[in-house]
Amino acid sequence: MKLHTIDSGSQGNCHILTADNGDIFIIELGVQEKLIKQAIDFQISKVVAAYVSHVHKDHSKALPRFYEMGVRILNPYQNGVLKGEYGRYKAICFPLIHDVDCYGLYLEHPEMGNMVYISDSSYCPVDFSKQKLNHILIEANWQDGMVDYDSPNFKHKVTGHMSLQTCKDFVKHNASNELHNVVLIHWSESTIDLDHAVEEIKSVCDVDVNVVIAEPGLEIELKKDVL
Repeated sequence: MKLHTIDSGSQGNCHILTADNGDIFIIELGVQEKLIKQAIDFQISKVVAAYVSHVHKDHSKALPRFYEMGVRILNPYQNGVLKGEYGRYKAICFPLIHDVDCYGLYLEHPEMGNMVYISDSSYCPVDFSKQKLNHILIEANWQDGMVDYDSPNFKHKVTGHMSLQTCKDFVKHNASNELHNVVLIHWSESTIDLDHAVEEIKSVCDVDVNVVIAEPGLEIELKKDVL
């Protein structure tokens, strides 16, 4: 299973999962349609589903066009559907804490095992420790010392977005010896020190866990078992 990040942050969000048989599952449609099409080599027929966490345009920008193309859309904030099977992908959505209705994603596939995706939430209300997560894609949006608490737009900037400390606490609580990757998403260089963030998350994981920033163009392999 390959994970490819097109972009991640307030400017736009989109991640592509591609199985060995070519089946594509898109996480967020918050960038230009043409960028997504280019990333999947225009193989729309291979897209088994696209998940969108909430209505904000940095997550849903291309949703209308993909809906028109006949792609199955998993957007529980709009239609109330919380789970489904899409090819060999099994998806379950769960509510998050944002300023609009927003949902996280728990996903299973035989190739990668399982993963959780959490973005645009002040914290995660769901405990995944029993699931023995293989991969975590989680927001690390801001950290103490890099935001002005007295700024008029402080509440707007951080409400419904996860701090580095909260992200670290989630990873620490849900990490196990079956965790292989932690991908930090929806970050901003103005509100978080990325090198520091990686080291903080590494400090609560086993030494062999891969901790990376979801920069545009990121590509990593997601496997259930790492030999």
